[in-house]
Amino acid sequence: MILQATVTKYIPTNAYIYADNETKHGFLIDPGAQAGKLLELIREKGLTIEAILLTHGHFDHIGAVSELQETLKIPVYMGWARRGGSMPRIPSGISRPRPTSPSY
Repeated sequence: MILQATVTKYIPTNAYIYADNETKHGFLIDPGAQAGKLLELIREKGLTIEAILLTHGHFDHIGAVSELQETLKIPVYMGWARRGGSMPRIPSGISRPRPTSPSY
């Protein structure tokens, strides 16, 4: 299942949840704001979020990361190439991605 939630602090942006329909385990993508709203949706759907995935580091995509990471006790990942440009370093509270090799 893919769920979309529009969250707003400074500007509206979309956060997504991608979860397996059977196991209800999944990922939260780009939680830009309103951690409480996202947590309510996660609980309402009975989901287990394994990690937060960030497409890039703009403020409207990472605004709720610290609160969600602390509450859910999960890692946060962002691709190495997406760190550059307007965000020269990863903000505190966000885990640095760990290099992994595909297991296929």
